[in-house]
Amino acid sequence: MLFAILTLPATLSAQSYSPPDPDAAAGEPLPEYNPEAELRGKTAIEHAEELADPALMRRRMALQALFDMGIDALPARDMVRFTVQHDGGDAFQEGQLDELKLSALSLMYAMQAPETEDLLRSAIMDPDFVTRDRLYSSLLDAAKQIQIEPATLTGDMKALLDSNPDHAVRLMMLNNLPDPVQVALEQAVFEAPHGEHATRHFLDRLGDMTFLDDETRIAYVLDSQEVAGGDPEAIRDALATIGTEAALDAALAIGPPEGLSRAQIIAEFADGPLFRDTVMERLVDEAQATEGDREIGLVVAMLERALRDEDALFARAMTELIEDGPTDAHQSVGITRQVLYLRRNSDADAAVALRPVFEVFKEDAASREAKIAAYDSLSRSVTQVAAMAPDYFIAESVALIWPAQTPSEAELSMALLRPLMRSDELAPKVVTAIADDFEDHLTDWSINPATAIAVASGSTRGLERSLTREAAAIMMGKVIESPAIDFEYLGSHLARNGPALASLEQNTVAGVIGTYVPTIFAEDKPESYAFAMEPYLRPMLERPRWLQQDAEAQAEWLAFLQRVVDLDDPDFSPSARQALEGFQ
Repeated sequence: MLFAILTLPATLSAQSYSPPDPDAAAGEPLPEYNPEAELRGKTAIEHAEELADPALMRRRMALQALFDMGIDALPARDMVRFTVQHDGGDAFQEGQLDELKLSALSLMYAMQAPETEDLLRSAIMDPDFVTRDRLYSSLLDAAKQIQIEPATLTGDMKALLDSNPDHAVRLMMLNNLPDPVQVALEQAVFEAPHGEHATRHFLDRLGDMTFLDDETRIAYVLDSQEVAGGDPEAIRDALATIGTEAALDAALAIGPPEGLSRAQIIAEFADGPLFRDTVMERLVDEAQATEGDREIGLVVAMLERALRDEDALFARAMTELIEDGPTDAHQSVGITRQVLYLRRNSDADAAVALRPVFEVFKEDAASREAKIAAYDSLSRSVTQVAAMAPDYFIAESVALIWPAQTPSEAELSMALLRPLMRSDELAPKVVTAIADDFEDHLTDWSINPATAIAVASGSTRGLERSLTREAAAIMMGKVIESPAIDFEYLGSHLARNGPALASLEQNTVAGVIGTYVPTIFAEDKPESYAFAMEPYLRPMLERPRWLQQDAEAQAEWLAFLQRVVDLDDPDFSPSARQALEGFQ
């Protein structure tokens, strides 16, 4: 096939390239030096004579001495150059010869020999100069250190590709050439026929090969399957490196056609250039095509890892699974993972994430399994989740109260709101939300669970004589007079929390008055009441210290007592009169 190659700027023309020629470069002028210089009583030539010594240590010592002489070692440069260019026989092991040759080459640079650059270029191009790849990498480091022109190195690599393509590929695979040289060599090797090693290199680096377009990259990967040994994972990794949606489609076409393997392939693309929302949509599609709670959960776990901190995207994904999931299992997994994600990520937009969960409670068409999943997920950590979006959570939970017509129908809202009443931060919001719609439901049975939640503020620490308890007491007073009151349901709640709300020790004057007014001043009073009068009227006789010190509150309370006295009601006026006398 033909591959489309993007045009790169020319780095070196064939006419301007000159191969390395150490002999010619050696004829260039030398820097100034002292030809008579000595170190420890020996001249440079005398030290260099030991480079032919059969003992490795003596050769090392000679090189070190010449290093110490620096530029004044130039008289010995031919002897040092000989060490660079010749193996030295069979006296030493390969690694020892490599060490001597590299040290000698470094010495040529230290003494500022003019042929150093050409020697280094020749060494890089020589496949037998050293024996290990890491040493060739060191030579390339040296080329960058002495700043050999990229155009020169590019010419060397292209010439080497013609004369010894295997060594050119070897250098390319080190990934240590200067960037423009690396790109030029990769492009030249890519355009030429190449073998398995080069192919594997390209498969690993396709995403970085800027001279290729995506269509060409994908075609190359697909045509290289045989070279990759039939390993679909290696091919998919290469496509993930490209990272486009077309590459993803190609990877999915290669991989197993169904199941978790497809989801794993998609998740691999999350680290590439593919948009995260595209990854999300693909994984949601895979989740919807998967069957079984565990299997769906595994796909969702991959989705969560792929999206990482993309809170909004994950919430959107779970919303799709909840709203459009083909089975109850999909909806249940979506609900469970949505709430679990909220618990793990405090910065997530809880209101957005919770909307589809609460919609499940409202929809008649929602399955029992989905509603149980929503109930179980929220009830495990109600206070934590509610605190993330208190206004939204409380408003939605309170809204679930009003349609209830039986205790069983009210149990959901009770379970969601009851734990919040232990918090002096959340309880006031709950009471306010209930109070906003309380008047509209005075004749509905739902007024009973609503009151049960509101009066729970009587047990909330930190709310003594607060506006919250005041509002709750007023609602309690109204429900006692309501025809919809269900004492069988509400009685235990009133017995447990009502005394605190009706007490001047723990509530405001307005709150206690609100408890009494609907009953005492009712237009149509019954012949008898369903509650015991003595405990109901007992708070009227209280005279707490704070009230005696607050003139305004005391005046308000005394005015109320006088109104009750003036009513001349046989059930209530005597207690009010006794209370008034206690203040005189």
